[in-house]
Amino acid sequence: MKEPDLFKVSNIIKPKKYVQSKLSHNQLDDLKSQLDHLMIEKKPYLNRKLLKSELAEMLGVSNPEIARLLNERIGMNFFEYVNYYRIKEFIDLAKTDQAKNITFFGLAQEAGFNSKTTFNKSFKDLMGTTPKEYFSNL
Repeated sequence: MKEPDLFKVSNIIKPKKYVQSKLSHNQLDDLKSQLDHLMIEKKPYLNRKLLKSELAEMLGVSNPEIARLLNERIGMNFFEYVNYYRIKEFIDLAKTDQAKNITFFGLAQEAGFNSKTTFNKSFKDLMGTTPKEYFSNL
């Protein structure tokens, strides 16, 4: 065969994700700003049982639309995005005087995590180090 790629269907036909979405690129940009504002002002990520559908409802969009926003504009899935804000919250909490009397996992719970494993994995993925190493280098 001179051109084997000619017979590969996947190279020719790529299904478009979010083809049903009615949101324009400008609307996605506006929604991203609204979502950033929502996360900073209302801190929904502190809810340990936060669902994508709840965040979508707060933003006034559907589940597929918030998924598209997160994937296309932010480059994270729902859990990565929420845990990003939780890690930021954890770091802020850990720098307070009250943090001296609380374990890292206790602080992580206050930041919205309910699993030590998820907290440690998310922290390492985002910060490139463990919480203990991170704070010993400050």
